[in-house]
Amino acid sequence: YKPMSSNNSIEFFFDFASPWSFLGYMRLSEFAPYADKIIYKPVVLGALFVAAGTKGSPMTRAGPVKRQYMSMDFQRWFDACGVKVKMNSAFPIRTILPLRVFIIDNRTIDCIFKGCWQSNINIGDKTELRDLLNRNGFDGDKLIKQASTDNIIKQELKDISSFAISKGMFGVPSYVVNQDYDRFCWGQDRMYFVKDLCCGWKPPVHKKSNL
Repeated sequence: YKPMSSNNSIEFFFDFASPWSFLGYMRLSEFAPYADKIIYKPVVLGALFVAAGTKGSPMTRAGPVKRQYMSMDFQRWFDACGVKVKMNSAFPIRTILPLRVFIIDNRTIDCIFKGCWQSNINIGDKTELRDLLNRNGFDGDKLIKQASTDNIIKQELKDISSFAISKGMFGVPSYVVNQDYDRFCWGQDRMYFVKDLCCGWKPPVHKKSNL
């Protein structure tokens, strides 16, 4: 396949709470030949879990044998992609505040993701988040104050999360090419599907499970 057009757009649904979202974020440059526009869509993963009937993180719910394999596979993926990662000691992390901070200033995405998944910073803690933002050239106090009080920002995060749920999304990262929500792809390990969609691939849409 070759890209149909450089005018493709890819929506990237993510939550800072997800290490797989972090890996997906670090790999976004791979889409450069396929799309000229990446649209960031922050969502509350917990809200998606509740709507989908998922109880907690799959990593924490797995039995010991599966958990051991998932841990190995986790590190294998990051190693294969050349991305440094450190499992956050505060996991699972509350990320509503940093997600709101991102909505206020999209430039914060890099330091928040890397702070959480490379420097073991508890971004759910106001003090740690503020210090992280300050170290990276942002006004942490101002951003956190606005993120904590601005009802428009709060509603935007709720609306994006509700929209994702309405399209059947249940996890992150999820990707949508050219607003074709019926063919969203879940997981950074499905990025090859996203590239194919940018090249014009139109797989059947299955509204009901055959399982």
